[in-house]
Amino acid sequence: MAAEGKCETQPKVTLEFCKKACDDLEKSKAYYTTIEVDDDGSDEFYALKAKNWTGTDVPFYEFDGYITCIGNIGITCGPGEDESLARKIDQLRKVMPYTVELLIFPFSLSDTIHNKNDCKSMDKIISTRRKRLHIMDMVEVNGEGGHDVFKFLKKMMGTQELKEDRTTFFFVNPVATRIDVLEGASFSMLKKHIKDHLMGWEDDL
Repeated sequence: MAAEGKCETQPKVTLEFCKKACDDLEKSKAYYTTIEVDDDGSDEFYALKAKNWTGTDVPFYEFDGYITCIGNIGITCGPGEDESLARKIDQLRKVMPYTVELLIFPFSLSDTIHNKNDCKSMDKIISTRRKRLHIMDMVEVNGEGGHDVFKFLKKMMGTQELKEDRTTFFFVNPVATRIDVLEGASFSMLKKHIKDHLMGWEDDL
């Protein structure tokens, strides 16, 4: 009954006989936050644009009708980071539905590196073209210089800052009326969310 959503649709019955199952279900949802977006917010999302790692403008209206996943990844630009990031991103792409446009926004975790010209961490990833993967230009996530994409996402979340000690993933449905936010989620939790939610979004296309 809990799995069928009756904790919400038939609360009197389920809370009397299935309270633990309802409580466990609620706890399982706590790893992500869902934001409902109105038509104005949807239009604002598709009006956004950002440069990719090679300097080409990527307009977000191209993602209309696709599931969009945005992730901010802190990088140090240290030796061997390119190999590690390539493995992690390829691992993530393997569990993504075909209809997901994956946008990775790197931001610097080093006080001395603020420019992609001083960083080789994305070179291995972009050396081979991967469909529906966009490695974006290095950006600032927080502060006055924060990128417009993250200003929009933080506004939707109702927060001033994103935590920079972890990756936050934003899953946007194909019409940009819902955003699921996963802060610091493990790979297993990302897989669970993709299986439990994104597969359903894909079926609706």
